[in-house]
Amino acid sequence: MNENLVKECEQIMLSEFSEMHEQIKLLHEERTNLFDALRQLEEANLEAGASGIHSSLGRGKYSAIFCFS
Repeated sequence: MNENLVKECEQIMLSEFSEMHEQIKLLHEERTNLFDALRQLEEANLEAGASGIHSSLGRGKYSAIFCFS
């Protein structure tokens, strides 16, 4: 096999791996942000419940829709 062909294949594999790695990092960051938002909502719900404030958040099937950019 030609040495240049092997190096070209290695470069392609490294490039594809790098792309996938970046996608995984983005997905991890999005997941972390979602968990942080959920934790904040749970804390707010607990605080509201402890203070006697009744929130309508989560009462309907689609009452809370979140959009993250």
